[in-house]
Amino acid sequence: MTHSSSELAGRIRRSIARWIQARMQEFVHCSECGNAVTPWESCCPSCGQADPSRVSWSVGAYLVLGFVLLTFALTSLISAF
Repeated sequence: MTHSSSELAGRIRRSIARWIQARMQEFVHCSECGNAVTPWESCCPSCGQADPSRVSWSVGAYLVLGFVLLTFALTSLISAF
C-alpha cells in the first residue's frame, strides 16, 4: 500500500469513527432536554419526553454494522490499488 492510499484509508476510518461517535451520543442523550438517558428508556426521567433517544437501538446497530463493513470494503479496495 502506498503512502497516499494509506493516508486516504486512515482519513476514511477517522471520518467514519467520528460519525459513529456522534450517533452513539444520540443514543445516550434525550432529544428534547439533552440530559443523559439509556437507549431503552421509554421516557426521559428529566423532562418526560416519550422515546428520548433520537435513533432507535436496532437502526443504530444496523448502521454501525453497515459502516464497519463499508470501511473494510473500502480499505481492501484502496489497498488493492
